[in-house]
Amino acid sequence: MKKKIMIVLLLFGLIFQTKIVKAASGSLSVSSRNVIVGNSFTVSVYVNQAAAWNFHVTSSGPVSGCTIKQADATADAMNTSKSFQTTCTATGAGTINISLSGDVTGEDDVNSGLYGSTTVTVSNPAPPPTPAPTPSPSPTPSPTPAPSYNPTPSNNNNNNNRNNNIQSPVTAGEEKSSNANIKEISIENFQLKKDDDVNYSLIVNHIVEDITIKAIAEDEKSSVKGAGKVKLKVGDNKFEIIVTAENGDTKTYYVNVKRKENEYPISDIDDALKEKDKIVSIIIKDEDKITKDILDKIKKSKKQVSFKKVDDEKNDIYTWTIDGNKLGQLVEFSPKINFEFKRKDKFDTKAGFRTGKYIELSSMKIPKSTLKINVKNTFKDGEKVNVYYYDEDKNEIVLVKDIIIVKGNEAEFSVTKGKNYFITRATIEGTAHNYYKPIAIIEGIALLALIVVLFQKNGSKNESKYNSDNSSKEDKTVEIVE
Repeated sequence: MKKKIMIVLLLFGLIFQTKIVKAASGSLSVSSRNVIVGNSFTVSVYVNQAAAWNFHVTSSGPVSGCTIKQADATADAMNTSKSFQTTCTATGAGTINISLSGDVTGEDDVNSGLYGSTTVTVSNPAPPPTPAPTPSPSPTPSPTPAPSYNPTPSNNNNNNNRNNNIQSPVTAGEEKSSNANIKEISIENFQLKKDDDVNYSLIVNHIVEDITIKAIAEDEKSSVKGAGKVKLKVGDNKFEIIVTAENGDTKTYYVNVKRKENEYPISDIDDALKEKDKIVSIIIKDEDKITKDILDKIKKSKKQVSFKKVDDEKNDIYTWTIDGNKLGQLVEFSPKINFEFKRKDKFDTKAGFRTGKYIELSSMKIPKSTLKINVKNTFKDGEKVNVYYYDEDKNEIVLVKDIIIVKGNEAEFSVTKGKNYFITRATIEGTAHNYYKPIAIIEGIALLALIVVLFQKNGSKNESKYNSDNSSKEDKTVEIVE
């Protein structure tokens, strides 16, 4: 009998073995920390052991073309290591600040923040050496004229002499214009916004792939470079318009164009899934349903789809993210979320009246997904929060995930069993846990050993009764369909 128990315990221990997976990570680097005005350098982002990544490289200072925006995932949802580069050009002396922000997710669904910054110092080129002066040749002396007899001049000769003494005016060379000002910058079919004397901005929808920039100099003798038809990438685009004055002076103007992410209404899900990007966004309304047909299309596309609820100013309120590579059984559900519990008073009494964010789901069955909640008015970026769900029938509070870092005014967590969720910076004592810890494993092994003993003692009849008693209990929590 002891031998059987030991075998069962060994098998149970093997079941709870965890695969050690190196956490996803990333880094930011530049090819040179010191450059000369007009020279270029490379910015690189390295992503290590990641199955999905979403990051943005931005820059400020005298630089152009220094932006990277990537949001992608591996086709098989397995870890990989990749690098991304962009070429930047120094446009003036000073300091260029380069920042990296975003996150990476490993094949184990563990999400890690991706942050970094660096600087590049830009110097003016050294002036050319001054050439040595060329000596002037000695003047050749003029011969002394022989004296001549001058009779008394007549009136006519006096007049001629006066005329000869009047010098003709010398026309000086005209000074070349130094006017390098722009008269007008515009974009065909769009209204360009002027931010200051040299910066202009525009935001366009994702469907806009290129624009035509028009520029007219204030001085017709000046030349303009940088206008014309240009391609747009998703995210931030920066274009330079350089005006060169007649005398060679230059002045640079910047056109900053943001191309929106691939966001569509839920009715256009077919067009959204045709996008080349592996991550697409759908804007949802309270009345929208995510049907089995929609989920089936997502599964076949193997894309990652974010269903976003936004406010009137296009700020995210909450986002459901469903990965087509990880979808199992398909069930229709409503993505609508309420930010109040129906039995809030009962929960507050149980939780000790903690400060936090209440979340109530609308559906009892949902597919495997993650949820991002905008917590801007409750928590600050960088704060650590915990997520709990509340089982109304059992009057029990269960910890879903602890130590979540608020990033971009959002808290993200995987949806588990539970309809009512609560985000708080506080730790609620006496809660159950929704994940395995060492003590839980030990308790599980002990419980399994006890079941084996009872099974050997009472026989299959008692085992059947045990299973029957458990299956008769009604489960009123949310069911996550794998």
